[in-house]
Amino acid sequence: MVDKGLDDQKQCLKGSLTNKLTRPERLIIVLYYYYKMTIPEIAKKLDLSEACVSRMYSSIIARLKAQMKKINSKDGSAKENDSKPKTD
Repeated sequence: MVDKGLDDQKQCLKGSLTNKLTRPERLIIVLYYYYKMTIPEIAKKLDLSEACVSRMYSSIIARLKAQMKKINSKDGSAKENDSKPKTD
């Protein structure tokens, strides 16, 4: 059985990451990951060059990774601070 809280967190994370993407960027991600289309297929569907789609895809992935790293570092620092004993 899937933990509903974890599922909600994944949805929230996905939303916060993808709502910073433009419509064409989201479309590329959806076509690539959900519809399992290749870069050439996406380029043809969107009437763009393969090079353009490839550059956009690489840029999108780099930005999403940077956002994830930023989120993970915030979570890590918060956890580190929580685990330190409080001194008064």
